[in-house]
Amino acid sequence: MCLLCWWFKTMCKANDKLFLFSYILGRFVEIHREMTVSNGNAMPSKEILQSFSNTRIMKLLYCLCLESLTNLEEPQGENIRINQNNLFEFFGAFSALPNGPVLLHIYNALDIIPGFRYEEGHFQEQMSETQCLIPPKYRDRYEKIIHLIDNAVLGLQQNMKKELFMDRDKLVDLTHNLPLWKETFMYEANKEMSTTLQDLQREYEQYVLLRSAM
Repeated sequence: MCLLCWWFKTMCKANDKLFLFSYILGRFVEIHREMTVSNGNAMPSKEILQSFSNTRIMKLLYCLCLESLTNLEEPQGENIRINQNNLFEFFGAFSALPNGPVLLHIYNALDIIPGFRYEEGHFQEQMSETQCLIPPKYRDRYEKIIHLIDNAVLGLQQNMKKELFMDRDKLVDLTHNLPLWKETFMYEANKEMSTTLQDLQREYEQYVLLRSAM
């Protein structure tokens, strides 16, 4: 493959990730809305979106990737078997930053996420409905990834308490107490965290314990 072709293919995949992240962010807004419905009255999407700090979004994204490690169709016993087809395979490794794991190639592009207006360091407005955030060609190309996202979103809804989902500091505490962030940050801040199946197995098992306790 020529260098130009490789660069073009790499850039196209990077752009695809932004569309899929926009879908994820829209799903986070939906979860927040469902958690805060009172007497049938839901918060406006704009108000919900503005409540999300960048740190909270990155921690929820990491938790979502961890949720994708389990197959909801399989019974969950004491010996958890993680799913080899997961969101880490698509999005790549997170970096160990002071406030926990961050997916830098997404974090550095927050101001150009399709379907959202981002100003002064925060998301301000959702320009499209969630289901419209992914163009048809991306839905066809990444059907399996979208299925993984939807299953992981369901995992968050079923397993994460409202108090944790909505609290930036608690999410930071959660990720600070997971083995991969601690092991990576201790030796070299900003270094990418491991995504080997063996390490993700340890990470997921500890995440399940902490998630239910917070």
